[in-house]
Amino acid sequence: MESTTVLKSEQIPEAKPVFINRILTLMNRTVGCLALLMILTTISAEADECDFIAMLAQNGTFVHQDQTNADVYFDFLKAQSDASNPDGYGVLYYDTELEIQADQWFYLTGSGHYYHSDIPGDQDPMDDAIAAIYDPINDAVIVLGHDRLASPNSGNGNHPFRINWGDRTYTFMQNGTLSSALKNGILTGLRNGEGYFDNIIPPWEVTDWEGDPDDIFSWIDSELFFHYLMFFIIQENEDVLTALFTALNQTDFHGLDVRDEIYDETSTVNFVLSDGEGLYLFRNASDAGHQMSWTRHTSGLIGVKTDNTGTDLEQYDLVHIPIEGSIAHFDGLFEYEGGEFDVYSYDTGTNWVCYPIMPTVASGDETDTELHFSQITPYIDDMMIIHENEAPAIWDGADWFYGGTPDIVSTEGYIVKINDGDYGQYNHIVTGEEVINPVSFVTLQDGMNYVPYFLEGSQHPSDAFPSNVLDNMISIEAKDWFMVRINDEFYVKRKCPDVTEPEYVECYTLHYGAMYILNMDLTGTIDFIYHQPESPLELFVVPTPENFTFDDSDEYLKVVIEEIENGEAVIEIGAFQNGDCVGAEVVDGYPINLRVYAENLDGVTYEVIHDEPLYRTVPGEPAPPTRRTLAPAARRYINGATLLELTDITDLSTTQPSAFSAVSASPNPFNPSTEISFLLNNNSDVSLKVYNIRGQLVSTLLQGSLESGVYSCSWSGRTDSGNSVASGIYYFQLSNGSEQISQKLILLK
Repeated sequence: MESTTVLKSEQIPEAKPVFINRILTLMNRTVGCLALLMILTTISAEADECDFIAMLAQNGTFVHQDQTNADVYFDFLKAQSDASNPDGYGVLYYDTELEIQADQWFYLTGSGHYYHSDIPGDQDPMDDAIAAIYDPINDAVIVLGHDRLASPNSGNGNHPFRINWGDRTYTFMQNGTLSSALKNGILTGLRNGEGYFDNIIPPWEVTDWEGDPDDIFSWIDSELFFHYLMFFIIQENEDVLTALFTALNQTDFHGLDVRDEIYDETSTVNFVLSDGEGLYLFRNASDAGHQMSWTRHTSGLIGVKTDNTGTDLEQYDLVHIPIEGSIAHFDGLFEYEGGEFDVYSYDTGTNWVCYPIMPTVASGDETDTELHFSQITPYIDDMMIIHENEAPAIWDGADWFYGGTPDIVSTEGYIVKINDGDYGQYNHIVTGEEVINPVSFVTLQDGMNYVPYFLEGSQHPSDAFPSNVLDNMISIEAKDWFMVRINDEFYVKRKCPDVTEPEYVECYTLHYGAMYILNMDLTGTIDFIYHQPESPLELFVVPTPENFTFDDSDEYLKVVIEEIENGEAVIEIGAFQNGDCVGAEVVDGYPINLRVYAENLDGVTYEVIHDEPLYRTVPGEPAPPTRRTLAPAARRYINGATLLELTDITDLSTTQPSAFSAVSASPNPFNPSTEISFLLNNNSDVSLKVYNIRGQLVSTLLQGSLESGVYSCSWSGRTDSGNSVASGIYYFQLSNGSEQISQKLILLK
């Protein structure tokens, strides 16, 4: 908000005594107390004039789908604009692309229309804005509206302000007045201390930037503070929450104590900021004239107003309202002086997490768990906090019931299991006094351990853990991957992106704020310290299957697929129990570590997807299968994992290839050689090749043009270069270019 009289007095620090002297002069003259009261009343009225609204439609809904409640906010904005502030207003909206185009903002000023759109100038911009927002074709998801123009002689431009940076459009509205110290200090710091206007501004498409870096009088308070916040948003790589915490807690911004100015209410800074993906609300005022509240409607619409008709923002509250997920209401930004914070997003189901930020100390009858999860429990009816073998802490929507997990500790890991609630995603700001020391000890015992990873840099498990941990580790499980020790080593067969030599290396990474389950074989306990990453890695994201969907809300069974019949071209595998998919993985090498979300493996079958048919048929014949069903042919158990070999149970009788018949390998199993025989029904180009179970070519036995007839080729268990291969399972593939057939070979030495 900008007040004409107050801002005039605050443009130059020395002007404030002059303003006071003028009031005293009025009192000393015959004007008396009535004149002073009128002046102060005028100032107060102007201070209350700057009202605004914001609306956001959550989780796939649109503003036009709840016009009944949206009208309440538009009526509020109209009432303020028509009555107490007739000199202007501005309205804008984001569409489903989370962008603002030239026909999506509307302004009216006291001197006439000033807005960027194709609407004729004799129409009312607010009515046209409402019509556009209610038009289903526009799919408006976020709306901002402010009820006044900048005051004369206190800057140019209009609320809401817009700045394009990267692929986002940021918007901003403020209800309040900056002190002269804060306003001058911010401008000086951005201009001289950071070179912000010289180095940052030119690439921007700033649609209504009117301030002159060399002229404090040209700046509206709100716009200047917007640039101050944007400076930190850019510094924090557009992590808006981190930027807001950082910006509002600055104690030395080139000599300016921003935090003290805001904390002591020297300046009134109530604002709404949007990045197109959500709303960020902050209030530092405590007076009744600068209220803010938000209301969540059952339709999915959330509205914000400068009154107290909804959930109040108390002084120093920060609220994040995202398009997807729950509202995060952080109470008392300045209660954590010098503190730290993390932002978590939990999904419905299981979340494997740890908390490197030391939790707030419990107070009164509340435990750390109650305080720690107080932001998200208003939206959840059924939640459990699980730690190792202890009984969980349970939230039933009204009360906590504790088993063995009453406290949250930074040297422990937890499963946050959300069973029932209002959202599919829950946003949580975790605060505390300090970050855990990266060289803190973690204690391991025999069996299962919920281990936190609290280092900022990601790294591979083999690099993160010391040798005494790795040597005694049976398995390590993450929420979306696992590794099991087999034959005294961890087989790492995942094919990493952008890695060619060696083809199969360790890809899995540990990352900050996650929990991992370590199964240990110990006679006592081990206290270890993580190795510090020399060169932090990018977080490896496990590929998501495209052909299978499953529910991962429970814990999983570890299944290792060692072999798949005719598996050289498999790209995905899914597990099915009672007709439901209970797990799936992208196949990028063997063995395959498959997470199966079931209590047991009784009756589980497996389906695989090929990137191309097993063989090709001539035109007019039935299409060959690219999806097959398999069942276990062999099973063994090692270190808590089930190891399987899968055999084909798909009925292929109607799609057998026509080019070849009487295909066989004899003897099989074999040592030292086997004869592969076949009948070629038509003249064609034929190849006969041998592959290992990884799908790698071992030997080409035949390649050329053949006439129809019976053929036989011998393979003696050697590569094309003459080297002997090891005992194991191999496949031969017979193809004529349009049709192919594969069979298994077993070499026993």
